[in-house]
Amino acid sequence: MKLIGILIIVTLICWYEVPKMRKQKMKKELILFTFFLSISTGLAVLMVIGVPVPNPADMLIRLFSPIGLETGRLLR
Repeated sequence: MKLIGILIIVTLICWYEVPKMRKQKMKKELILFTFFLSISTGLAVLMVIGVPVPNPADMLIRLFSPIGLETGRLLR
């Protein structure tokens, strides 16, 4: 049921936004809109069907932890 709700909401968003962008000839914005909406829809569907989706904050922690450790060593 949640999956159908997500798909209905995405369809309504597209139905509302895409014609305006086409009318105003906003090709780049339409491409970015489609890209980001597809990514977010895919992530939402994965979460609803129970696939573990990694938290973006975990990736940032892994990325910046070594920098923080080195900075701490330098400041001692």
